[in-house]
Amino acid sequence: MFSDLLFETPVLISYCSALLICIITVEVLLGVNWTGLLVRLINGVKLTLIALFDETLEEEQQEVALRKAALAMLSVSFKTLFLLLAILGIFYLDEPLKDLSLSYILEDHGLAIDPESKMVSWSTMLLIKSIISMVYWYARVKIFRTNTDLDQNSAEESDQTYSEISKALHDLALDSNKIAGMSFQYEKKHYLNQNKAQSSNDYSMLKPVWVCGLARAGTTILTDVLYETEAFTSLTYRQMPFPLAPNMWKKLSRWGVGGNEQKVERAHGDGLLVNIDSPEALEEVFWRVHEPHIYQDTDSLSAHEAKASSLSALEDYISCIMLATEQTAIPSKRYLSKNNNHLLRLPSLLSHFQCAKILIPIREPLEHAESLRRQHLKWVQRHQDDSFSLSYMNWLAHHEFGLGHKPFNFQAIQETALEVSTEEFGDPNQLNYWLNRWTDAYSYLETILAQSEYDQQLYVVDYHALSTNPKQTLTRVFNYLELDINQQQRDQLAKRFKMAPKRADRSSVDRDLLVRAEKLYQHLQS
Repeated sequence: MFSDLLFETPVLISYCSALLICIITVEVLLGVNWTGLLVRLINGVKLTLIALFDETLEEEQQEVALRKAALAMLSVSFKTLFLLLAILGIFYLDEPLKDLSLSYILEDHGLAIDPESKMVSWSTMLLIKSIISMVYWYARVKIFRTNTDLDQNSAEESDQTYSEISKALHDLALDSNKIAGMSFQYEKKHYLNQNKAQSSNDYSMLKPVWVCGLARAGTTILTDVLYETEAFTSLTYRQMPFPLAPNMWKKLSRWGVGGNEQKVERAHGDGLLVNIDSPEALEEVFWRVHEPHIYQDTDSLSAHEAKASSLSALEDYISCIMLATEQTAIPSKRYLSKNNNHLLRLPSLLSHFQCAKILIPIREPLEHAESLRRQHLKWVQRHQDDSFSLSYMNWLAHHEFGLGHKPFNFQAIQETALEVSTEEFGDPNQLNYWLNRWTDAYSYLETILAQSEYDQQLYVVDYHALSTNPKQTLTRVFNYLELDINQQQRDQLAKRFKMAPKRADRSSVDRDLLVRAEKLYQHLQS
C-alpha cells in the first residue's frame, strides 16, 4: 500500500506536500489580477497628483479629491498586502499538511515513532520548494504563452496595440494637462538646467525642420525618409507616454520598459511600417499643454498667433529632446518633427525660428480629399470599437479623423475675404466636406507663401512628384535642407515612394468647388 511506503520513507510526505503546495502557490499567483491592481494603483497616483497640484480646484474640492485618492490608494495597498500574505501562508502550508499526514499514517499503523529523524531539514526543504516553484512557474508561463501566441500575434497588427498597464500609464501621463506640464517642468529642472553648456539658442540656430500640412499628403513618409538619413533627431514612439520628459523617460526605460522593435503596419492601414524607434507626431502635446484655450475650440482648431512664452518654452523643449538623443555637449544633428497642426501657427513659428525650414507636402485635391474621407470613416469605426484609441488621439491633439475630428478653422485669423468656405463645416462623411477643408487650408497657406519674408523658410513638396519622380524630387528637398546625401542612399530612399491608386469620384463633388481647388493646386505647384 502507498501508506506503507510513506511510513517506511516518511520523507516522501515532505516532498509530496511540498510539490502540492508549490503548484497551488504558483497557480494562485498566476490567478491574481496583478495587472488590474497595478492599473488601479496608477489611477490612484493620477488622482493624487491632480488633487495636489490642480490650481483650478477650490480648497473644498481639493479636500474631496484628496480623500478619494487616498481611499483608492489604501484600497489597492491593503488588497495587495492581503494577497501577498495569503500566498505566503499557502507557501508554508506544507509543514502542517505534512504533520497531519504523518499523524494519520502512524495512527493507522498503531505506532508512535519519531519520524523527524527521517525528515528533511526546514532550510533544505525551503530551497527545494523555491526551486520547484520557479521551475513550475517557468513551465506554466511557457505553456500559457504558447497557447496564446496566435492571439498575441493577431493583436500586434498595428502601432496602437497596448496592454492595460500601458493604457493606464498613458492616461496618467497625458490625460491631464497639469500632470503633462509637471513632467516638462521636471525635465527642464533636472536635465536642461544641469547642462549649462547647451543653450537653447544653439538649437534654434541649427535649422530645425518641420513637416506640416493636411494629413494624407505624404507628411509621414517624407518625415520617415528624412529621419532615415540619420541627419536628424526626432521624437519617436520610444518617448511615449511621457513625450514632454524624454530624458526622464529614457532613464526609467532602462529598468525594462521598452516596446516592439519589429516593424508593424501603423493603424492607418496604409502600408507604412513603424516600430518603437520610428518618428511620430508627438510635439503637439507641448502645444496642447501650453495653449489649450487659444486654439482648441469645442468643434474646431483655430489658426492663431502663438504666445512668445510658448515659443521660448518650445526652444527648451527642443533642447531636452536633443539632450535625450545626443551624448555630446554640442549636438551633431538637427531637430526634425512632423506636426500637421503647425499650419495653424505658421507665421509665429517662422518669425521666432528664423533659421527653421518647413516642408509642406501638397497633394492633388480630389484624391487628397477622398483619402481623408476614407481615413475618417475608418477611424470612426475604430473609435467606436476601441475607446482607448480615441483617447490616445485626443491626448496627442490629433483631430484629423474619427470621432474626435476637429477641422482647421482659419476664419478667426483672416482679416481679408479669401475664397474659403464660410458655410458650416458640414458632413465629414461627404467628399465635398473634405474638399472644402483642403481649399480652406491651402488658401490660407497661399497667403503665407505670398509674404516674401518667408521665401527661404517654406518649401512646398508635390506628392505626385514624389511618387512619380522620387529621385529628382528628393534631391531638390535635400538641397533645400542643405543635406549632403550620397547618390546611393538617395536612390535607396527614393524606393520608399509609391503611386497611390486613384479612388475619387469626380461626379460626387461640387464642380465649382473642384475647379477652384484645382486652380489653387496648380498655383501652389508653380
